[in-house]
Amino acid sequence: MASGKLAYFMGGVVGLLLTFSAAIWNNYFAPVSVYPMLTSGSIHILGFDKLNKMAFFTANHGANSYHNLFGFQTFFIIGILVGAFLASLFTGKFKISTEVPELFKQRFGNKRLLRFTIAFIGGFIMSIGAMIASGCSILYGISVFAKFDAAGIVTFIAFYLGGILANWFIYHKVK
Repeated sequence: MASGKLAYFMGGVVGLLLTFSAAIWNNYFAPVSVYPMLTSGSIHILGFDKLNKMAFFTANHGANSYHNLFGFQTFFIIGILVGAFLASLFTGKFKISTEVPELFKQRFGNKRLLRFTIAFIGGFIMSIGAMIASGCSILYGISVFAKFDAAGIVTFIAFYLGGILANWFIYHKVK
């Protein structure tokens, strides 16, 4: 199967998995919930169990506690990592690279440390935002959209408009 067709096929498989997961097991694609559980587990291992009594970890019947770590979402993340690795191996596209993308070079020069710093800070800010929002908004949008909920439709419209705006800022030529 050609690489492009394989992507559509696998997208359909993921859509079916999401549908069955939501309908049968009431689990949604929201792997960001694993991060607070890992934090809670780290706090427990380090012996700071007083912190695990904070409202953040005890809310929703302890949903963010390390006690729930080995559930659907954790194995979902492991599946994403293993699946992406295997797909890159099987398609021959796996490589470890330190190349700086062409668009970044044009804007900021060939500065690897700057690119790493910006990517790290951006990822850190996004993970904090996802935890504050009680989950990843993209996966929330996909999960809710799969149920044809109005919130999912509005979320996707906002993502689309946000993507257009972000692309305009990135690719707009300043005169």
